[in-house]
Amino acid sequence: MAVPATAATSPDPIPDEYQHCAKRGDLLYCLSLSGGGGDPRVRSSSKEYPLPKENNWKKEICENPTGRNKGVYRDRFHICFYRDVYVWVIRLPAFKTIGTATFVIRGEAETSGVAGGPVSIEHTITRASATGLGSTASLRWGAGMLREEGSISVTGKGPTSAKEHTFLYKPNQPAGVVQDFDLLYSARAVLKGGSTNSVLFDSPPLFRCDGALKKGTRPGCVSTGKAIYAVGRGNKTYYAHVRAAIKSGLPSTLTRTMDSSLIDENRKIACRRGVPSPRPEGKECDEYPFASTREGAASSGGPARSHSSLKCGLKDPDRTGAGGFSRCLIDAKHNSAGGTELGIFYTDQRVLNGEKFGVRV
Repeated sequence: MAVPATAATSPDPIPDEYQHCAKRGDLLYCLSLSGGGGDPRVRSSSKEYPLPKENNWKKEICENPTGRNKGVYRDRFHICFYRDVYVWVIRLPAFKTIGTATFVIRGEAETSGVAGGPVSIEHTITRASATGLGSTASLRWGAGMLREEGSISVTGKGPTSAKEHTFLYKPNQPAGVVQDFDLLYSARAVLKGGSTNSVLFDSPPLFRCDGALKKGTRPGCVSTGKAIYAVGRGNKTYYAHVRAAIKSGLPSTLTRTMDSSLIDENRKIACRRGVPSPRPEGKECDEYPFASTREGAASSGGPARSHSSLKCGLKDPDRTGAGGFSRCLIDAKHNSAGGTELGIFYTDQRVLNGEKFGVRV
């Protein structure tokens, strides 16, 4: 929200930008929230009050630009989000701003994936700048989730921070149950002579807990970030085939299926029809998109392709484009290890039936 003009005359009733203000005598105490984006170290720092160095801010995670989506960082096991809070004091009837303060609200959730361990959520608020009557401002901030509540207060002059580890959630979802969680917050600024009205806001969706993996797997939680399967380079021929298939135009975003009949049909179409039998010693047929995805050979809508550069040992021509599927005779040990690697990925990152995931090579 833009800061109101410092000397404008306001009509009656008070306009929308003052909806979170509280009137005390001839003063309005106002609070507004700006979106959840950007790096708060850059956006909220000033020459007057540079942000302090903090030991509790996980820079390697929360300031990593590769996972940013509209300023909210997330991967499969972490999520960080930011909120700027602007406080200003206005003298009536001239509507002159006589004090300001800027705070940064930060939250970071860390999940444990398949291990069944707890989700931890840490909160930090920092006062980044203050002028005039706003130099006395402090921020009271509360958060609630799963019948738990916590609060943090920042006081004092100049740049200062407060941190509280508020929540620790242990997943206990029964078989087949999937639940998404976020946090509801309330922020209120307290200044000398008065305080603002409270402002309510939601965090981004933080994490998902489920009991929906294969039987015998404990419930667990992951962040709402996209699952990414980073194909290991150690299984050289498996890695080379996946890389060539994606480079030829086949999709790198796939959808997991746990439908055993569809998985069998994908394998049957990809690796039983048109593949030499018996196969060369030490070789197995590998297919992409994976048989355990909805984009597999049974629904790919196109012909098989191969890759002459890999010497796949098949008569399929080199093709390009998003349709069809790829197959190649690769080292049997690499194929087996690649399948095991994919299964571990599904479990560790809790990729559920019908969930999309990325493939990175």
